[in-house]
Amino acid sequence: MNSYYAQPYDMAAVGFGFEDAEDYADKVKACRNAYGHPVEEFELQYVGDDALEARLFEALGVHQGTIGAYLDALPDWEDGERVKLIIAVGEVGYPFTIGDDTADDVEVDLYPVT
Repeated sequence: MNSYYAQPYDMAAVGFGFEDAEDYADKVKACRNAYGHPVEEFELQYVGDDALEARLFEALGVHQGTIGAYLDALPDWEDGERVKLIIAVGEVGYPFTIGDDTADDVEVDLYPVT
């Protein structure tokens, strides 16, 4: 299972690790800074050991507004679709909205070089 980390922008708060959308939502609700105030903004980071997912996470610019849709869609994407998204979105700048678009919406053909 892959792991993620939510780093608060609030310097008086401590971040947390999570593995799924439910875990993330529960920990966001419970997160408080040193003064007892709720923490609302986080930078999300992929901290797992899957290099392909690390690139995909970065290419799609996953943030707290898209993490739920990303985690829902992730099991449906095969490695070939992940590579296509990394190249189309991360390298070429193809528009893609997590949760609204699918990998099939990306009109890019990739050919292996031999």
